[in-house]
Amino acid sequence: MPSPINYPPKEVIEPIFGKINFELVILWMLNNNEVCTWSNFKEKIKPSTLSIYLKKLLLTELIEKKEFNQYRITTKGKDRFYELSQATRQKRKLNYPPKAILWKRNYDHWILWMVYNNTYCKWTDFLNEPLSINNSSLSKNMNSLIEGNFIKKENKEYRITQLGKAQYSTMLRDYDLDRQSILEEESNRIKEVTKNTLRFFKRNRISDDETRFRFLNNLLRLPHEIIKQSVESEDDFFKILLFLSLNHPTQYPTFISTEKFAKKYGLELVVLEFHILQIVEKKIYPIKFFKLEGKSDEIYYFQANEKLERTLNAVVEEHITKFT
Repeated sequence: MPSPINYPPKEVIEPIFGKINFELVILWMLNNNEVCTWSNFKEKIKPSTLSIYLKKLLLTELIEKKEFNQYRITTKGKDRFYELSQATRQKRKLNYPPKAILWKRNYDHWILWMVYNNTYCKWTDFLNEPLSINNSSLSKNMNSLIEGNFIKKENKEYRITQLGKAQYSTMLRDYDLDRQSILEEESNRIKEVTKNTLRFFKRNRISDDETRFRFLNNLLRLPHEIIKQSVESEDDFFKILLFLSLNHPTQYPTFISTEKFAKKYGLELVVLEFHILQIVEKKIYPIKFFKLEGKSDEIYYFQANEKLERTLNAVVEEHITKFT
């Protein structure tokens, strides 16, 4: 008389979160029974699905078919079963966006918040409650964020990129969150950016505090990820920002030309001049610079919304008022 078949517990057959893991169901049955037949599996899995998973498990040598209609688990299959069981027991505890963000139903912001505040996210994390984003909207917004290089996908896990972290900080300003939370996120980003810049300053002997501050300010508004396709080397990118930081109006009359800078810091002149043109003249990046030209071909650069720009605007407005 054949032994009764052991079937998986309810948490395997009817998981609280996500869909049934049929691979786990089959491996559980084979691990807890000497052999299983097609009809045994069919009690818990519909035939069309069962056929797909049995073929897959046979091909990957996680199970074997010794005799007609008798399936057994292999040593490799046992390892896989324990791996899946461990993952099921250690269910991740996810952090979810606050009501202030959920209320606006900007799915791209929800997704960005999730990947920033969790080590990684799975597709089902966005489908399940409390987010419950429908597949169509999720696909559209996720693809947009991946194309924008804000999120990367690795082994079916979604993680935030450096550019995504910068975008996350900008996103927070759209919401009525407490100021302290926003300041903390900005502080975390500044700490992360500062680590690399300090090494760069040390290598290139940049000790002037004003230059360091301007460099960091420029970097926070123009992260390397935005321009990475054009200038892959982070060191070269830092040198381009250093040129803009050194040639600031507050440094007048001190000035360094592109030729001297390229030679001093070991950067190709054509690379420097091309990217200065792209950043300052073309205005294709999310940072705006103004130029001030001196008497002897000096050109100084300063960011929009700096104190200097506000001062110049006030002077212009005063002159306009006088002559109207």
